[in-house]
Amino acid sequence: MRFRLVGFGLIGLGIGVLLSAIVFWTSSLGLFQGQPTTPGQADTPLIGARAPEFTLLTLNGEQVQLAHFRGKPVMLNFWATWCNPCKEEMPLIQAAASRPGNNLIVLGINDDESADLVREFIQEYKISFRVLMDPGAKVTDLYQIRGFPTSYFLDPGGKIQAVHIGSISADQLEGYLRRIGATN
Repeated sequence: MRFRLVGFGLIGLGIGVLLSAIVFWTSSLGLFQGQPTTPGQADTPLIGARAPEFTLLTLNGEQVQLAHFRGKPVMLNFWATWCNPCKEEMPLIQAAASRPGNNLIVLGINDDESADLVREFIQEYKISFRVLMDPGAKVTDLYQIRGFPTSYFLDPGGKIQAVHIGSISADQLEGYLRRIGATN
């Protein structure tokens, strides 16, 4: 009987070690909400690489091309109107985008929703930065977005300096903005 208990104890210990290793591995990849990704993560364009180019339209039909913002720090925020964490972080992003003397460009990329839903959201959250429509989620797919919100932070040269999956805190946002040279 004693040997059975020891055997079960060792099996339990082995399972505990295996689960701990899995949790450590997934958290190191940034798979939990609110975690920044690390360079070389397989499911996102590489940090340090040039951001994939795209052209999208605003609600007013204005054509916006990422390349037009070369020379300025850019935040790409992928979001949806139904996403509660997106709603939570919008006031922070709006505040960062509207700081006086700020050279930050914020492009909010909506995930394939109707213009009416997006227009209502923009009014409710008093968003003044550019919101781009992504019909068919082509740019969302190009950037391999796996969850909302996801934000990319690009330096003035157009290179990806950070990717944040999940709702972003004020401190995290400030850190990313410093990294891309977007703070006053």
